[in-house]
Amino acid sequence: MRPWAWWVLAAAAGAAAAWRFVLADGWAAAFGWLACAALLAAGWREWSWRRSLQALAQKLRDPRDLNWGGASGGELAAAVESVLRGLREDLERARAQESHLRELVEALPWGLVELDHRRRAVWVNPPAAALLGVPREQAGEMSAVALFRRHEVDELLDRAERVGEAVRDLELGGVLQVVARRLPAGGFLLLVRDVTRDRRAEAVRRDFVANVSHELRTPLASVRAMAEALRDGGLEDPRLAARFLGQMLQEVDRMSRLVNDLLDLSALEAGVVRLRWEDLQAHELLEAVARRYGPAAARKGVTLLVQPERAQVRGDRDRLEQALGNLVDNAIKYTPSGGRVVLKTELRDGEVYLVVEDTGPGIPPEHLPRVFERFYRADPSRSRAEGGTGLGLAITKHIAVAHGGRVEAANRPTGGARLAVVLPAGGGTPER
Repeated sequence: MRPWAWWVLAAAAGAAAAWRFVLADGWAAAFGWLACAALLAAGWREWSWRRSLQALAQKLRDPRDLNWGGASGGELAAAVESVLRGLREDLERARAQESHLRELVEALPWGLVELDHRRRAVWVNPPAAALLGVPREQAGEMSAVALFRRHEVDELLDRAERVGEAVRDLELGGVLQVVARRLPAGGFLLLVRDVTRDRRAEAVRRDFVANVSHELRTPLASVRAMAEALRDGGLEDPRLAARFLGQMLQEVDRMSRLVNDLLDLSALEAGVVRLRWEDLQAHELLEAVARRYGPAAARKGVTLLVQPERAQVRGDRDRLEQALGNLVDNAIKYTPSGGRVVLKTELRDGEVYLVVEDTGPGIPPEHLPRVFERFYRADPSRSRAEGGTGLGLAITKHIAVAHGGRVEAANRPTGGARLAVVLPAGGGTPER
């Protein structure tokens, strides 16, 4: 009831008490006066409570201290103010925690995208915006398909909606792995990672295993066939047995070269090869390699020439001779009889070029960027016929990199290929 209603009732009770007093009804008059006082007190308390509640409402709008007025609402005011103070402190802590969590999420290296139930972007962190190539300020309200520019994202979200979580790779310049998770309150959270390098590494590993398997399978099959032939009576023919045994030894040597090259390449790629650094003269390296491969060049009718220029490099003699030997061996294989292979030194822009040129057919332009890859052959059938493992040029590349240098491959204007190991002039141990 409103305060005035209590006071009206109090006035009526007072009037009735006065009337009973006039009629000399003392007990009734006394009861009436008591009722009047009780109603007045109830009206006053109602008025005081309403005033306190009005002050409370004003305090909720304005946190400054107010004059609550009236002792009747003081206890309520104090209790409410204490609760409000606690709520404000909890709210400040929650805001600080939210700010801290947002900073952590913003600093994550992975992209995060929040979608609402309509599959529209609600929030995109900086890595996700960078991976998707979309400014953050433009990402809001974009549909998932528009954001990723791939319709396959809808299929991903459909699956996540059914089973709770789904993963898919999307081609978007590179390869992006998108993990979609359904949120309990509706919508989705997407985790976006650039896995281009990982996928390429997986492809390289698959190709590597396939190539090694192929390279080993062929000689093993030959050895097995010849061993079976010898077992089934071939030993009775001395000439056939001698020929088969010679071929078996060749195949075993081929497998041994492959295994040794694989071990070398693995050690170089892992960076566990310890180089014995010393100052070396470039012309001495070229002449040592020419002496080693001179007989092989003579057997094929290829002229092997050295045109050195004095230059000093710093490195591991054995490893650098191995790298140059792989280039010379490759050049001899591809140079026809009557041709020539030239080893020479060039000084250019503070670098020493250890060059091997040949007069062979050259390298098809489309193959030039890949000649130093493992097992890569511009002419696979010819390389295998020559007994190569397909790892020599890859080993050369890693030896050059270990010395702080690089490799180059090009075709000569007059015909033939030009491959080079480029090292810093005067040497210098590369930083590790």
